[in-house]
Amino acid sequence: MTSISKSSTTSDFYCACRSGLIDKVREQLPNMTLEEIDRIEGNGSTALHAACYYGHTEIVKLLLEKGASRSIKNAYKCLPCDEAQEDEIKRLFIRPSATRFSNDGSVYSDWIKCNAETETLASDYRFRHFGFEWNNNNINHRLKYIKDEISNTENDRIKIFIKQAEKDSDYLLKAYTVESDFYIKLNQDLAIRRFDKDTNFGITYFIDFFYNNSDFKNLSFKGKVYRGTCMTHDDFKELSVGVKVMNKTFMSTTKDRKLGEQFALKHLTYREKQLGENVKLSALCIYEIINERTGLNIEGISEYKDEKEVLIGPLTAFIITTIRQIARNYAEIDLRECKKVNCQHDDDNYFDDD
Repeated sequence: MTSISKSSTTSDFYCACRSGLIDKVREQLPNMTLEEIDRIEGNGSTALHAACYYGHTEIVKLLLEKGASRSIKNAYKCLPCDEAQEDEIKRLFIRPSATRFSNDGSVYSDWIKCNAETETLASDYRFRHFGFEWNNNNINHRLKYIKDEISNTENDRIKIFIKQAEKDSDYLLKAYTVESDFYIKLNQDLAIRRFDKDTNFGITYFIDFFYNNSDFKNLSFKGKVYRGTCMTHDDFKELSVGVKVMNKTFMSTTKDRKLGEQFALKHLTYREKQLGENVKLSALCIYEIINERTGLNIEGISEYKDEKEVLIGPLTAFIITTIRQIARNYAEIDLRECKKVNCQHDDDNYFDDD
């Protein structure tokens, strides 16, 4: 990763955060840039590390609200949250959004049913630049379109990460992990907006970046991951073993089953129709990834490391292998990624199931 600004001295701001001088912190913070807030001091720590270590909860809140980075490690290889002893401070590092790892179904569904058209689309997007390198000659050109696509975000942290991505590709993935409108808007566009891959270059290049940037080869993940979802009972009845589905958006999943269950249960509802059937059903989806580069293990990059996130790329085909209805309003659904047939555009039967 690109090096963070370091100093051989200890700043007055750092000392204020370490000593719990909240009035001084409030006075200085509005006029500071994020680079200044994130500065690694002479002792190898940031102001956020110090506030966490010494238990200054209100200062930690102020720093996080301002946008201080959660993912900088100090000289002891510890994140700021690792330094905290109080549970109240640890809870401040939990993502406030309830929908990143569990779709509540209010805007779009995680899946569409597979057919020849969607499989051809998946082939085109996933491998339209297969074998091309994201090297210094083209990354700035492509990043320009990605920047234009997300130019409406007001999050300063996102803007810094996008700038740093010009030298270190990991920062574009790191930008996706920030709690902001960046990933929300990107996925809404993928889910509900019909865009032309030949004109909406920002979205196209972000997908291309995910699948084809050779820097991410070591992040490729295979195995089981977990995600929650919410659907109507009518939609649930349409599912059956052997049905193939495809995600239109990027999907955040976790390697931790217990976390996945927590995300799924957040949207549990007991609302019933007049005849006693539940209106909606929550489900824990268990995805088995079998192909290279379908999912990237971004736990070590994420601003929220405890989520143990594996990010699944869009337009990935899965087959439903098992459905278990645990309760009237809760189910578990096992899905296995379809085997990749080839990466050529002349084969409509792009995905096959084992």
